[in-house]
Amino acid sequence: MSTTGDPITPDVRALWLQLREDGGWWTLDMLTPHWKPTHTPRTVQHAMDALEAGGFVESRDQATRLSYRVTPDCETLPGFLSRSVTQAAPDERSTNNPEMKPSKTTPLFPVF
Repeated sequence: MSTTGDPITPDVRALWLQLREDGGWWTLDMLTPHWKPTHTPRTVQHAMDALEAGGFVESRDQATRLSYRVTPDCETLPGFLSRSVTQAAPDERSTNNPEMKPSKTTPLFPVF
């Protein structure tokens, strides 16, 4: 996670995808252990600042801690489909259909 140059590095993209897939609200104290020892709390904070500045995450202040979440109102990082496009209709998820099309909920990969 870089503090210079392009703030949306591959690590920041992975962090955003983790937030998007896991859902819920996350504090820095909750996020940082997932990125140790590679990244410090400060670099995780910079990553979250960059994501928030771009509208890719939403934050809320609880007591003295900020928490972050990817909501439906958030922007989608370039190279990823929006959440509404990737959700499959219930009938497409049926495993009893031998001609089932590939699910639109399969893992997302950046489009380069």
